[in-house]
Amino acid sequence: MEGGDGHTLKIFTAVLGLGLKGTTSEWSHSLRWWMNAIHIHFCLIGIGSIAI
Repeated sequence: MEGGDGHTLKIFTAVLGLGLKGTTSEWSHSLRWWMNAIHIHFCLIGIGSIAI
């Protein structure tokens, strides 16, 4: 069972497909969303490591 990797690849493929199909503004919007999600993710990791 390949849990995380397959799921990440699926999301990445979906985002890539959206970028290729969509307009430039849609692409930049989704990219901005991903940057925010990654930023929040690392902030949570940072807070978690401080808490430990």
